[in-house]
Amino acid sequence: MGPPQPGPAAGGGYLGVQGEDADAGARMTRVVEKGPAEVAGLKQGDIVLAVDGKPVLAYRHFLDQVTPKKPGDKITLRVSRNREPKDMTITLGTRPAEPAPQLRQAASATRPFGFMYSGQRENAQDRQGKDGFQYGGVYKSTDGGESWTRINSVNPRPMYFSQIRVDPSDDRYLYVLGVTLYRSQDGGKSFKPDGSREVHPDQHALWIDPRDGRHMIVGCDGGFYATYDRMQNWGPSEQPGYRPVLSRRGGLAPALSRLRRFAR
Repeated sequence: MGPPQPGPAAGGGYLGVQGEDADAGARMTRVVEKGPAEVAGLKQGDIVLAVDGKPVLAYRHFLDQVTPKKPGDKITLRVSRNREPKDMTITLGTRPAEPAPQLRQAASATRPFGFMYSGQRENAQDRQGKDGFQYGGVYKSTDGGESWTRINSVNPRPMYFSQIRVDPSDDRYLYVLGVTLYRSQDGGKSFKPDGSREVHPDQHALWIDPRDGRHMIVGCDGGFYATYDRMQNWGPSEQPGYRPVLSRRGGLAPALSRLRRFAR
């Protein structure tokens, strides 16, 4: 599961929640007292499964669907509470000038995005000062590793995640794996966390077809998915032996090994 993250960004309608990835869906970790979500009946611990009938596979998917809404818009949530499904309609409010005390996050000059305590968010490099290169992120070398230049701050989860992949047919396309999948179309100058829509969270392996960079296979906690249009659409991989296999049943590690052999 991913780290707790803030609610929809400023400028959109206001819910008054924070959440994190659940095994399937978005778990609400904080619900602001008397905020629109609480007034409508949403509670801490509820898992959002769908927004306006569209499935939510992770907290990022929840944000993607709620953020474009405006104050006064209504959304319908499909929620699991104690494994019982519930539907509720919420009227979004206007974002307060100051965040509610429950949603305030610690920060510092060197870690201005304190809520991502397991890593670092994307596209913050120009706001981190002259010593920003010390804070991690994506680095590029053009001389075989003799020297390196920091090109982006993104580092979603610096352990077995945060693998970087470059399209062998076009180095403008970069990908960083994590709880969600980040992609860049400008050589790493900017990243968007929208590469894994319709894919189960927690991406561990990515194969890119060296003959056609539009064709990729990603391995995640939910198995394998394939795309033929640079992540605009995903579906279960059609390669023999690469159907989705749930890791909690012991199937992911052997399957990842098969994917690595396939990629060679």
